[in-house]
Amino acid sequence: VTSFLPSTGQDAILLLVGIVSGAILSGIAGLAVGIPSLRLRGDYLAIVTLGFGEIVPVVFLELDKYTNGANGIVGVQSPAFFGIHWSIVTPAPYYYLILALIAFTIFANFRLRDSRLGRAWVAIREDEIAASSSGVNLVNTKLFAFAAGAFFSGIAGVYHAAKLGGVSPDNFSFGDSVIYLAMVVIGGIGSIPGVIVGALAVYAINEFIL
Repeated sequence: VTSFLPSTGQDAILLLVGIVSGAILSGIAGLAVGIPSLRLRGDYLAIVTLGFGEIVPVVFLELDKYTNGANGIVGVQSPAFFGIHWSIVTPAPYYYLILALIAFTIFANFRLRDSRLGRAWVAIREDEIAASSSGVNLVNTKLFAFAAGAFFSGIAGVYHAAKLGGVSPDNFSFGDSVIYLAMVVIGGIGSIPGVIVGALAVYAINEFIL
C-alpha cells in the first residue's frame, strides 16, 4: 500500500467546501446556544455551555435513525491537493494543513480583537453595565461572541473528521471540555498569545506527564 495515490483536485474543493460549510453551521449552532444564555454570566454561563456539551452527544446517540448513533459519520474521504491523495499512513499533509488553519485562526482573532466588535467584547467582559451605557448592544455583541467561537470550532471539527476518516459522539467527552477550559484559564482570558502558551503547556502536561 502506498501513501500517495493519484487523485483529482475535486477532493480539495470538497474539503474547502466542508470547512466553510462546517464553520457556518457551527456558527449557527453557537447562536442557538447563545440565545437562551444571554442573561447568564460568569460561572453560570460556563455551566450552561458545559451542559449543552453534554446534552448534544446524548441527543445524537438517541437519534440513531438520523445520525447513525454511536457509529456517527463514517467513510469520510481523505482530501487531495495537486493530484496527491492524502492517507493516514503519511500524516505530513495534515500537519501542514493544521498549521495553516491555526495561522488563519490566530490572524482572524487578532483582527477581531482590534476591531470595533472586539473592543465591545472587551468592554462587556470588564463591565456590562458600563458597556451598555456607552451604547454597546449587549444582545448582538454576545451572540456574535457565541457564533465566532463556534465558527472556529467548526473549522477544527471538519479537519478532525477529515483526518480520522469519520466522527462520532464518543470523540467528544466532558474531559475534553475541561482540558480546553484549562488552556484558556491558564493562558489568561483575553490574551491570544497567553492562550497559545496555555494550550501548549496543558497539552504537554497531559501527554507527557499525566
